[in-house]
Amino acid sequence: MSTRTVFRTRIDDVPIADGPSGPNVIWATVYFDPDEARLDDLELIRLMMFRVVNRQVTINELPMHHRYSHCLSIRVGGELPDSDAIYEVAEAMLDYFYGRVKSGEYFAIFDSTLDQEPTTSMSQPRIKAVFFDFMGTCLDWHSSVVQSLPEAITKDEASQFALEWRRQYFLETSRRVGKNLHPEDIDITLARTLETLLHQSPDHKQLFDVETKNTIIEAWHSQKAWPEVSDAIKSLRQDLALEVFVHANGTTRLQLDLARSSGLEFNMLFSSQLLGAYKPRPEAYEKGLELVKLRPEEVVLVAAHAYDLRGAQKCGLRTVYVHRWTDDIDEDMEVVKTEFDAFLENMEDLPGVIEGL
Repeated sequence: MSTRTVFRTRIDDVPIADGPSGPNVIWATVYFDPDEARLDDLELIRLMMFRVVNRQVTINELPMHHRYSHCLSIRVGGELPDSDAIYEVAEAMLDYFYGRVKSGEYFAIFDSTLDQEPTTSMSQPRIKAVFFDFMGTCLDWHSSVVQSLPEAITKDEASQFALEWRRQYFLETSRRVGKNLHPEDIDITLARTLETLLHQSPDHKQLFDVETKNTIIEAWHSQKAWPEVSDAIKSLRQDLALEVFVHANGTTRLQLDLARSSGLEFNMLFSSQLLGAYKPRPEAYEKGLELVKLRPEEVVLVAAHAYDLRGAQKCGLRTVYVHRWTDDIDEDMEVVKTEFDAFLENMEDLPGVIEGL
């Protein structure tokens, strides 16, 4: 179902968001949630402005509003030196639109189906594939890391150390996403965040020589699946005839190692290294959809990370949250329970839930 896609002008000789593509034309696309599509024009532009300022935008040679619902594409013409210049032009365009919409010279294009709700589940497109986040969602990373830590660290301390290391990794990845940096080798990120953590834990620092550090980073490459995951994935593939993919941040080498150690079988492994973008940037989901040649509404993302599902939701994917005690330790689960298509404590009922979406 498409929604508001582009602003057009009521008068001639003024810049407009829509227009032909060309060699010197690029498009800045901003995504929004289905509920946000019902905002009035001025509120929507303010929301778009906020996302442009915070670099929550994709840059493409073609407009995305013809392919995906719940997005607005802004045509940015001319030869611009870098992405910062593109963002600045997009911000200026939105500021211009705001004034023109407020004065009544511009209006927003709505799809005629915007306010129509599906009357039955049969009106929804059939799910054809499942994207799985990997570590945390499917795999028990915590046990592998704790077992690799020096024996001098007590069990409780080792658990807290591992949880904080994981938390530092997410903070570092979020920082890189915010700066629009290209995905780096996850081993490098883990090594850097380990040094940060050891600096904060001087009592433990002396226990970590170079060999120990290499050993515990390698431990991230060997993880077991949570007990119910294998059966859930088999049911999705065999009973529902769905394609299943890993869609996760990290390297392809990491995912190959984890698929081997866990024994889980997928149709394909999509790493941020392969996709060229970290989740939750829209490009990560868009590239995955492009590679499997499916529409967003035909794919459901299963993850134990709310930030990931929020990113997928903005791109139109269905979303299932799986709660794992090892992850999202800073999230309010009572809030998370209300955000997505389904909230599960494990994957035992996942096939039935996806069948009912």
